[in-house]
Amino acid sequence: MYQLQKSTQSLIYAEGVQNIAIQGQGQIDGQGASFAMSPLGRLVNRPLLIKTSQCNNMSVSGVTLRNSASWTQYYCATDNLSITGVTVNGHVAQNEDGIDIDGCQGVHIANVTTNTDDDGLCFKGQAARPTKNVVVENCTFNSYCNSLKFGTDSQGGFQDIHISNVQLGKPPAGTPPLLNGASSGLAGIALEVVDGGTMDNVTIDKVTIQGTEAPIFVRLGNRGRHLDGDPTPPPAR
Repeated sequence: MYQLQKSTQSLIYAEGVQNIAIQGQGQIDGQGASFAMSPLGRLVNRPLLIKTSQCNNMSVSGVTLRNSASWTQYYCATDNLSITGVTVNGHVAQNEDGIDIDGCQGVHIANVTTNTDDDGLCFKGQAARPTKNVVVENCTFNSYCNSLKFGTDSQGGFQDIHISNVQLGKPPAGTPPLLNGASSGLAGIALEVVDGGTMDNVTIDKVTIQGTEAPIFVRLGNRGRHLDGDPTPPPAR
């Protein structure tokens, strides 16, 4: 079972399809400032820009993605996924992650630039399968939160992920509107396994980190979260 991120709406949505692509030099604007946020900033009823589930052979290339109302890209259990030459700008709403990869296998991310208030590239483990066989190279992830993050959802775990030649840090000077009030990034690399998943054969090298409060943040714990259909929370590891 694949537990999707809680928002029920998306500007672009695909489920159970294959051989699909979003390509070109145009822009997709989510007009996120038009959507009201709940008092706690929750994602419910704020649409994502792109969301996929259980798809195969997908390519996203060349486009600029702007102003999502919540997560900009969320790929769940989507295999053979390529994201290349994409630019993301998001500073108009909370939770405006650049890229979220959840339970996907066979992923290539290259020549991507994100500038966001929330996480830049985030690997999640809400899906009932590991995020596995991922290559990330020649990218820039700028964030006022975590530039490169594993977790916090980590039920499904992370395996065989290799990241190289990336630049991490806060967005460029003068980037508006600093929704969370931060003047620097929270962490360059955040490794957070707190839902019982495992992190195995993950390498990160040739990295530049600037303008963050913590270059590397590591957290291990047990929040008691578990996958749908499993009544027993997994043990912390």
